[in-house]
Amino acid sequence: MDAPEILAFPGLPSAIATPPPAPAMQCRTYELNAKLGLVPIDPQAGRGLPVGTVLHWGGNMGWSARDFCILSETPTDFGGYYDCFDLAEPEKNQRLHRVEYSSVKRPDAPGIWHGQHFFITGRTCTAAECAGYLAEHRRQAEARAARQVAAEAEADRIRAIGRRVWTEVWPAGAHWAIVAERIHDDSDIQTDYFGEHTEDTIMLAPSFKARDDFKEMRKAAVLIPETRHLGPGCDSWRVMRKAAPDDQSNRTWLGRLNDHGRGEYSTEAEAQAAIAAALAADARDSVAPTLTADAAYPRLPWGGELAHEPIEHREKYSGGRGFYLEARHSNPWRVSKASVTMYRDGAFTDEPTPGTLYAIGKRHEHLRK
Repeated sequence: MDAPEILAFPGLPSAIATPPPAPAMQCRTYELNAKLGLVPIDPQAGRGLPVGTVLHWGGNMGWSARDFCILSETPTDFGGYYDCFDLAEPEKNQRLHRVEYSSVKRPDAPGIWHGQHFFITGRTCTAAECAGYLAEHRRQAEARAARQVAAEAEADRIRAIGRRVWTEVWPAGAHWAIVAERIHDDSDIQTDYFGEHTEDTIMLAPSFKARDDFKEMRKAAVLIPETRHLGPGCDSWRVMRKAAPDDQSNRTWLGRLNDHGRGEYSTEAEAQAAIAAALAADARDSVAPTLTADAAYPRLPWGGELAHEPIEHREKYSGGRGFYLEARHSNPWRVSKASVTMYRDGAFTDEPTPGTLYAIGKRHEHLRK
């Protein structure tokens, strides 16, 4: 090893030696084998397969097992990958499926214990079949690009409408708005996926303050029918019927059933009225105790429970949704506050964001129909 360089600085005691250079870092990837031990993954293990090779993927809870046909190979500095055509769903190949070298396995490879690899099947597609798959992929990709162009043109048209409405009605200095969003729940308990997306956004009212204020949100919520159940004095009230006071298995929810299978009321008075009506119906019908899964109002001897849940949610933490109003059991609409103008150089401007213009334009188009 070379002697370390000696650096001399005027006015400082003798020299300071620079440390020798550190060895280059080497990174390796590992996977679990059948005995739950770590084994290194060779990033070049699956390289060199000819075009037309058929790979089999074992599937999981979310996707069924399927075969893929290799259409091209791309080596990289860290391994490489194949672009493959999905043979199980040929209509869904606008983007080819990318398979890394390290994911390709032989069925008899030691340590294989699950089907999440891409296994070499020994089967191949002909050159004519590969050419047909590639042509189909390109057709789908071109159609997708054309749809994107059309969608952008439509979005520009809607934003132009939104800008005209914004100019006419939005007060200067209102950098925030109370907004209503229709939320679609994408959660899937089977695959342990939890998520959501917004299907529609409505600007309910302008706001001149950044502070979250539930009174302000509730006041704005009554402006449209979709969110009126989130207005002043409203909360979430549910009535649970039981076959017996201590029976935790034979239970039903009283009231208007919804996607969650539960009835929900906006006020305690509505819930109490529903209880009184159900008791009167039980006394009037004098039906023997039964539990019918298909009945919207099963008539049972019951003690029941009156459950109250606030619709004011406070989630000002990492991963939370902030402050918002939502009755989670019966309605997809959520009310919250959001900034609606551009933020530049440390301050809000009066220029609306593209999303703001789109939401205003979309609502204007809806009201015109």
